[in-house]
Amino acid sequence: MEKESYSGINNKYVLILVEDQNQYLSVKEFLIEDSETIVSNIEAIVENPKKTLWDLFSIVNSHLGNKKKYHFCFPYEYNSSYISDAIRPPKVPYNYANTTYHEYSRKKNYAKKVIRFIKCKYLSEAFEEVKKDGRIKMFSSDSIGWTTFEYPISEDIKVMIKTNFVYGSAAYFYLTIKYKGIVLIPYSDLVHYYYANMKNLISYTRTYACKRDSWHFALNFIAYFVNKSKEEPKNFIRKYVLSEVKDMMKGLRATMSNPKEIMKFIKDANTDYIDMKVIRPFSTEDKHIYEMMPQESISVFKAEKISGALLFLENLEQIQCLCPEVVDVMQEVKDMNVSIKPEVESTIKNIKLYLEPLERERDNYYNHLISLENKIDFHKKQIEKIQKRKPESPGIVENYINNHSEYSSLLEERESLLKKMQELAPIVSRRKRLLTRMTACLGRINKQEQNTI
Repeated sequence: MEKESYSGINNKYVLILVEDQNQYLSVKEFLIEDSETIVSNIEAIVENPKKTLWDLFSIVNSHLGNKKKYHFCFPYEYNSSYISDAIRPPKVPYNYANTTYHEYSRKKNYAKKVIRFIKCKYLSEAFEEVKKDGRIKMFSSDSIGWTTFEYPISEDIKVMIKTNFVYGSAAYFYLTIKYKGIVLIPYSDLVHYYYANMKNLISYTRTYACKRDSWHFALNFIAYFVNKSKEEPKNFIRKYVLSEVKDMMKGLRATMSNPKEIMKFIKDANTDYIDMKVIRPFSTEDKHIYEMMPQESISVFKAEKISGALLFLENLEQIQCLCPEVVDVMQEVKDMNVSIKPEVESTIKNIKLYLEPLERERDNYYNHLISLENKIDFHKKQIEKIQKRKPESPGIVENYINNHSEYSSLLEERESLLKKMQELAPIVSRRKRLLTRMTACLGRINKQEQNTI
């Protein structure tokens, strides 16, 4: 799916991370050659009925350069899908002249391709200039697919940006900072948002929405982090980690004591520039589940937060050489999980009690539907026989239904049954989803208990 975006980034300027003589970083804009004049001329020819496709080609040919394609996303947003390279538009014969309506359509389509190609050409030229400047450590890449930037701040601290643009739901925009090979993970994100994908949360320092404007957040965060870590890197990293851990524990303790209020407080958190696959607020589906099973939803929320923190333990153990205080934090997280285990088990039992009769009802509906379909098939075969004997006769189906009330009743019963099944399906699936989530929480708690034996 194509989603066009005309942010200033990689349209009017490339966002760059520049290192000064003291090795401090700042975010600046590197201007891209202005394309407004040529674009305006192209658009004027498209709208002029007296101008042809040849006229359009004749004014853009000198701007196309020698390259055949550019491997850039522009002008499509990074979360688009099925985006191909910007391909050089084909030449138009000199004697090509047609002022019909179809010519307007061809001009418009050609102009769209030409404008994208020219803008990508100017963007490519800007990138080449940026790469020549040794002071520029990172810039707002626009490449389709995988890209990795690495910036070693020091022997111990390294920054990396990994992107995978215009691959739809598989697209990502990740920032990782490592201290002595240990990923500095955003512990506090666990408690700041309703949902957290723990697999991704424990792998990256920041995850951004796949939008061009996310380059502002990413590069500015790197500049801040690098500049702060220059004078006393070890002390700064220590303060950064402890601040994240302190924030997380504050949220976990609040969730332990009053999960309903905490869930209400964070369910609408702003997520404009984060990756919604990793962290997100309360969704419409979550609302439906909460309305159906409010107490169980609160218990699942609480359990996901508390048991989710167990997945931080390995990282916290690695970082304790820098922050010995996290030893107490690790023990508190373990104790929290021991204390919520009875509630987790009880909630699983309650959800199963709700589910069992619903699943029986669903199965009964399904079996009854099979029985109905067999009876309906008998009547369908009878109709087919009549149609073969009297292929020219009109209204065979209608006449059959009118003369066989049981067939009409079967069709009505099937329609009613399908409606009931349709209404029951989301009720069952939502409860099963809660059960799956809570079972995962219990699995994490049991695994931790086994590891401590």
